[in-house]
Amino acid sequence: MKTSLRLRYLWHRFRAGRPGDRFQKLYRARCNGQPSGWPAGRIASVTGTFALLFLGLLMIPAPGPGGLVVLFAAALLASEFLFIARSLDYLEQKVRSWWR
Repeated sequence: MKTSLRLRYLWHRFRAGRPGDRFQKLYRARCNGQPSGWPAGRIASVTGTFALLFLGLLMIPAPGPGGLVVLFAAALLASEFLFIARSLDYLEQKVRSWWR
């Protein structure tokens, strides 16, 4: 499947998911769709995501979309690590209850 189509499919599944369970479903979908093998791709993905997270943290004090970059990097990390996915699901529920 083309990368853009796969990303679009994952985004629609994520949005259709129930709050509090979305990131864990994203993690499971990534685990089920990726064959096991040489971990160089995963290492490169995680390294790039941490670099993006660091860049987003540097951008927060400056005017611009630093917070959005941090949220995007956190969502990418949630697709790689279950404990981050659980943490973001918990945080999403707390933010939604606070927002109301």
